[in-house]
Amino acid sequence: FDDIAKDTLDEWIYYLKNNKIEDDFKAKGLSQARELLDYDKLSDKEKQAYDRVLESRRGERDAFYTARIEGRAEGEAIGVEKGRTKGRKEGLRNVALNAHRVEKRIAEGDEIARIEKQKKCPDYISREEWNNLPKDMLLRRISYKYPTKEGMETAVLYTTLLSERIEKTEIILKYTTRWDIEICIREVKILMDINVLQAKTSDMLEKEFSTSLIAYNLVQHLIYRAAQKSDFPPKKISFANALRLITQFCLTGKNVSSITGLLAEIEKLLTKILKHPIPKHKPNRHYLRKTKKGKYQKYA
Repeated sequence: FDDIAKDTLDEWIYYLKNNKIEDDFKAKGLSQARELLDYDKLSDKEKQAYDRVLESRRGERDAFYTARIEGRAEGEAIGVEKGRTKGRKEGLRNVALNAHRVEKRIAEGDEIARIEKQKKCPDYISREEWNNLPKDMLLRRISYKYPTKEGMETAVLYTTLLSERIEKTEIILKYTTRWDIEICIREVKILMDINVLQAKTSDMLEKEFSTSLIAYNLVQHLIYRAAQKSDFPPKKISFANALRLITQFCLTGKNVSSITGLLAEIEKLLTKILKHPIPKHKPNRHYLRKTKKGKYQKYA
């Protein structure tokens, strides 16, 4: 074989011989092989970042699937017309995002783009607000691929972070892990029992909220210390179980007469916290959940 690909079979032979895929190769299956080849060329740090992106995308897909089920049930109850209105809004947003002009290319899939305002005012914004918006604005437009069951799909991310010192991979990683913020808010509101504040004055409300945040950060600090004992990711440790163990330790702890004894008891507590990781996600799990209106609907 003289490294000249004359047909699709030669393209596969060229790839197996040279561990390289040319851009003009069109043989079936080479696109998937190219993605695997690009992954193998990454450094260990880049592979870890890429794996974290994939894990975050799976969490996002679960959240999107749940939202889609809930939205479908709500749409059936409210009516088809509301769904059509929402669809028109989303369509207008997509048109606005795609109407861009490249001002500068930073790297592959990373560019500074100018977004122009539509001529027609969308339904989801008032005419006054629309007129006050600038005619155009500069945004950083980043495109990247992520795996799905149907294959690789392309996502486009817009941000106001125009500094070229911030790398594309760093922005993508921060964006794909943004769901952690929602998890933290849920932990503070539900698990710290401040979903409904009990105080009656503004000063007491501030104290109640601040005290709960301090307690939340203390729990997270102990989770982090427990994770350091075995290089276990802190996000993989159950916050609810850690809070339960810490509360039990504070209420029923043994009388310790020395600092050394107290530190030894804390080390035992950290070991117990480490034994309670978050349960793995069970696929295809369906059960009924009671909504605020008292009705039950399917929840995945």
